[in-house]
Amino acid sequence: MLEGLITVATRRAAPAGVPIAAPSTEPFRSSPVVRPSTEGFGETTFRSTLAVTIVLSSTAFAAAQTVVVTPEEQVVVREYVKANPVAVERPSNFELVLGAIIPDILKPGALADNKYQYVVMDGRTVLIDPQTRKVVYIMD
Repeated sequence: MLEGLITVATRRAAPAGVPIAAPSTEPFRSSPVVRPSTEGFGETTFRSTLAVTIVLSSTAFAAAQTVVVTPEEQVVVREYVKANPVAVERPSNFELVLGAIIPDILKPGALADNKYQYVVMDGRTVLIDPQTRKVVYIMD
């Protein structure tokens, strides 16, 4: 039945005087071309990209800044550090940044709450996670 429709359509579309080829008896072999709709594609892509960016940036932020010290807590820490100073000299191959691991040669002091350790390095108070020895907060 499909052959008859194709033949009829071909005969109607062919201009006068042009010979018409006989319809093929071979079955239709190629698969139809399916093109996905691009309607709303830009908006969906933007939303997906935005979601991934937010997740990655929040993860990076959480890894970099794990401790939040309020101004009131900073005053308490400064007073405690002033009364119990643990000043150390920064090793030449050590960069003081969040997430850096304090070398074993440095012996930090413990804060009164025993949650964090601290050292005073380059005139700044550095809070350290005692389990990982990572710098978690730097007070200027």
